[in-house]
Amino acid sequence: MDFIEDNEILYRSSPDPDTRLDPPQPAFKVENGILKVQKTVFNDRNFQPSVDRKKLTLSIKQLKQRDSDKIFQLMASDVRKISLSQDRFHDIQYDPTETNKAHSLIMTEPKFGQSGTKSSEERQWKKFKERLAIEASKYGLVNE
Repeated sequence: MDFIEDNEILYRSSPDPDTRLDPPQPAFKVENGILKVQKTVFNDRNFQPSVDRKKLTLSIKQLKQRDSDKIFQLMASDVRKISLSQDRFHDIQYDPTETNKAHSLIMTEPKFGQSGTKSSEERQWKKFKERLAIEASKYGLVNE
């Protein structure tokens, strides 16, 4: 069960609003009736946003740390098809923990921050989060 198939659904949990940001930011906006997930939903200090495999998730409620958290979804193929350069590829690595058997990480190779200049890596990371947000926006919010 280690390999994550392209058709597998992945969940991403995000605080809403995200009070870790200054000023706090919403996880999504609705513009002209269309949901737009914000790139900040995929912030991660290790450049490896965590996601949960739907087929191993017992309930949506378990994914939330707070009642106000929002859950978004992606397909594994959505992550893999993102192409920012010929030198970097993206995948999802199954990474279960004792308390979360569905836990996985969105990985890049080479890892962001390990190649190129700091400013070019920051731009690439920002673009990658934007693309993840665009893909997640296609599916809307996940309801309990």
